[in-house]
Amino acid sequence: NETDGLLHKNPSGSTGMQDLIDWPRNMRDGFVFNDVNAVANSYAAQAAEYLADLAGWIGRPASEVAGYRATAKGIRQGVMRTMWNNATGRFRDGAYDPRARNHSAVHATIFPAACGVVAEAAAKRRDSILRRCTVM
Repeated sequence: NETDGLLHKNPSGSTGMQDLIDWPRNMRDGFVFNDVNAVANSYAAQAAEYLADLAGWIGRPASEVAGYRATAKGIRQGVMRTMWNNATGRFRDGAYDPRARNHSAVHATIFPAACGVVAEAAAKRRDSILRRCTVM
């Protein structure tokens, strides 16, 4: 999305873009599925970084590589701006849905941490975040 840099999906739309749920219902930690969420955006940021790497390796123009990196950076910044909860040291499940903004499932924090979304300002808390998530 050009407004906030985030991946938006419309589950009721005709695009067919929906969450792929690969964890059992009883292991979702109450994750709130919504149109702009931490998991999908973390994957998108990492994918854009990988595309930049691949483009560079195969000799694509520097402007193309820079474009992928800019996309990744925009997504990371958007996730940090809209989903990082500094008070709890966790990511919210989503950006705009009130239910998602009031919940922080383990998945919503693990994926941004694993996909390199955690900004420098929050990096000091990253190890603590991962320890909390892996102890569960």
